[in-house]
Amino acid sequence: KITLAVIGKLGQAKTLRILGSGALAVCEVAAGNADCYFNICGSSWDFAAGALMILEAGGVVKSPEGNEWTPLAGKGIIAGAPEIYKHVFEKVNGK
Repeated sequence: KITLAVIGKLGQAKTLRILGSGALAVCEVAAGNADCYFNICGSSWDFAAGALMILEAGGVVKSPEGNEWTPLAGKGIIAGAPEIYKHVFEKVNGK
């Protein structure tokens, strides 16, 4: 239900891919094959390696609340290119 609500807020998105694997999806962002990734309830071990790759590629990786993401930050992640991250963060948080 939460994912569907967020999808509705993303109005301008042209395509939404749900790959089934958070680890793969984060790596797709790092490789430039996807613009962003968000998951508000996943576990850090699903995202840690891909998050590092996104950061190394110049992207943004934060918690759903907008705090710096670390493997100990808790559940969830929003990651992507800086210009995309801001838009997705605002939509996910209802701004």
